[in-house]
Amino acid sequence: MRPGTLLTSARFLPPLSASVLALALTATGCTTTQRCADGCLVEGDSETGSLTHDLDGWTPLLQSFDLAFTDGDRPPAVIAVGAVPPDGPTGPQFHLQLVDGDGNDPMRGSARYVRWSQATRVFFGLPEDSDYGVQRFVSQSGCRRSCDLAIPGFDSSENVLILAGFRFRYPEGENNLREIGLWPHGVEPLGPRTFVRATLRDDDGAEPFDVEVSYVLFPTSWSNRGVAAGTAFGRPAPGPSLEVPLNPVWLGRIPLLGGFQLDYAESDEHLREIGVDANDRRIIMTLRDNDAAEQINVGAIYRGFCEAPLDENVHIMACP
Repeated sequence: MRPGTLLTSARFLPPLSASVLALALTATGCTTTQRCADGCLVEGDSETGSLTHDLDGWTPLLQSFDLAFTDGDRPPAVIAVGAVPPDGPTGPQFHLQLVDGDGNDPMRGSARYVRWSQATRVFFGLPEDSDYGVQRFVSQSGCRRSCDLAIPGFDSSENVLILAGFRFRYPEGENNLREIGLWPHGVEPLGPRTFVRATLRDDDGAEPFDVEVSYVLFPTSWSNRGVAAGTAFGRPAPGPSLEVPLNPVWLGRIPLLGGFQLDYAESDEHLREIGVDANDRRIIMTLRDNDAAEQINVGAIYRGFCEAPLDENVHIMACP
């Protein structure tokens, strides 16, 4: 495969309309392109493994991401997508990072998200005294293998969690990758999910890592529970990507990412590309090194929302 080719960035998503506005955004050592109409698509190349653009006050609700070293696989030191610190000179920024130990290897990154704001929250009548529709941050340092992140107010019987951004970082340097993920969990196996388990490890899992997560909670009723909620698990399969049909199929919904889990099935490896993508029929997940011959296990949680046609941006609303 040609270096820099993205496996997942838009394969199953509807094409952007001809009226999409293209904006050139300049960041340190890179240029990104942002298009916002059928959701926002941010993509670009960097010689230093990092891309940023200003969010202009919006909260990004993640739909997909794809990060790839363009000149060969590497052991990663930092993997980041979305709204996580640090902020830029004008406020919060959207980050795409794939960095190894020396931080001087080129990468290509892309992500798609739906814009959300405080004004949108008020317009759709979410209670002002609740955490619904409010972007929150949680972080933890010194995790080993995995750590459980407490999410205030999160209860999957009453609300759903949508990712706005995340960053995994090995503070002591790069390491091979065996498993990475953010997955909602509960105290009881069949009980409601109340926290998020962050996982980053190689085979021995001895290296400490830091994790930051930004998220937004919505009422369960907004995502039409039992119709729009989909969880996809992939069986071990060789190759760089795995497609999993959503069951049940939720046609016409806007897919928003609530969690993901990817691992090499047999042993840790270098990383060439990692990505998660979805539409209203299937999820496609990517984890590969250079030869893309390793078996992978994958899982993702998506919630389907309904579109609210307010203006030139895509907005979500409670499904009727």
